[in-house]
Amino acid sequence: MQAVNRVKIEVAGSRYTISTTEEPGYVEELAKELDAQLTKLLGKNESLSINDALILCSLQFLADGRQTEKTADRLRQQFSGYMEEIKRAKEDIEARQKENDQLRGEILQLRLKLQQIKTDKEGKTKA
Repeated sequence: MQAVNRVKIEVAGSRYTISTTEEPGYVEELAKELDAQLTKLLGKNESLSINDALILCSLQFLADGRQTEKTADRLRQQFSGYMEEIKRAKEDIEARQKENDQLRGEILQLRLKLQQIKTDKEGKTKA
C-alpha cells in the first residue's frame, strides 16, 4: 500500500493541505501551474471572479487532457501499425532467407555435378 503524503500548497492566495499518494514535489508543481494560469487569466480580465477563473482553467485543463488522450490513441494506433509492418517484414526476411538457403543448396549441387562432369570428361579424354 502506498504511503499517503500530506502536501501543503497555495493557490490564488488560499492555502490547502492535500492528502495524496503522489509525490509532494509533483503536487506542488501542479499547484504552481494552476496558480500561474489563474494569475494570467485574472490579469487579462480583472472583472473575473476567482470562481469564474477556476471554471475557465478547469475547462482548459479538461480540453488539454482530452486532446492528449486523442493524441496518445493516435500514436498507439500508429505504433500498432508499425509493429504489424515489422512483423510482416520479419516474415518476409525469413521466407527470403529460406529461399536463399535453398538456392545456395541448389548451386552447391550444380557445382558438384559440374565438377563430376568435368572429372568424367577428363577421364574419358585420358582413356
